[in-house]
Amino acid sequence: MYHKGVKDFYSLVRYLPGIYPNEVLLSLERLALNKKISLKNFHKINKDSKKVSSIELLNIPTTTQPPHPLDFEWRFTDKTVLNLAKYCLSLSDPGDTIGLLGVPSLYRLVYNNNLNRKFFLFDKNPIDQEIKVDFSRCIPCDLGDLRLTVVQSQKSFSWILPGTLNITGLFSGNATKICEEYGLILMVTPKEGTRPNIKEEWREILNFSKQIGLGYLGVSPENIIYDAPYFERNALKAAGILNFPRDWRQANLSVFEKREND
Repeated sequence: MYHKGVKDFYSLVRYLPGIYPNEVLLSLERLALNKKISLKNFHKINKDSKKVSSIELLNIPTTTQPPHPLDFEWRFTDKTVLNLAKYCLSLSDPGDTIGLLGVPSLYRLVYNNNLNRKFFLFDKNPIDQEIKVDFSRCIPCDLGDLRLTVVQSQKSFSWILPGTLNITGLFSGNATKICEEYGLILMVTPKEGTRPNIKEEWREILNFSKQIGLGYLGVSPENIIYDAPYFERNALKAAGILNFPRDWRQANLSVFEKREND
């Protein structure tokens, strides 16, 4: 039933490509009812999902301030943030500008460090607006209603990192508007297997990206991993699922190039 190294519900959820833990359990139940797996194995893993994970009892240290319980922020894990920062630096040159759309967890790492780059965060929730340095700035705005006038006074962006799994036309379209020609746009995109219709969704992303002048360069080696927010952990616990990793949600980092000016 299990892949090598996958012995319980916790490790099964971590092994899968970012599938909601409750959906994993429901899928196993369907497999058992259709006699694709034994009922004995299903009951065993179902029972295991309701155990309190010993790992979750640990006080895991973090380099960033914990989010407010009512904050619906999707944060990357500390390791992901550090790897993303290094990746952005490797793709850019000193003096370049890197725009961050909806990724405050990455901005928190770079905004107070002079990395010979300029960082701008576009996000609905302002972060450290009182910090006044030459190399970083937070611009409060609703990414679903981002207007070009917001950034007309700013230098054109060379790199933009959208931080959402659901990439809408408006979101990526506005990202393209503020990216200079031959600049890179790094999009967080779902892994194959995350949802049943993911292949169709990916084709739509590629088609729309081509229409707005983006060329697809491939998937970055960087793996995007999220730290489950409070509200999601509480929702799973309310459903009776207690044995799950906080970093179960994964995604790809797809790389596009702006090839046409507006």
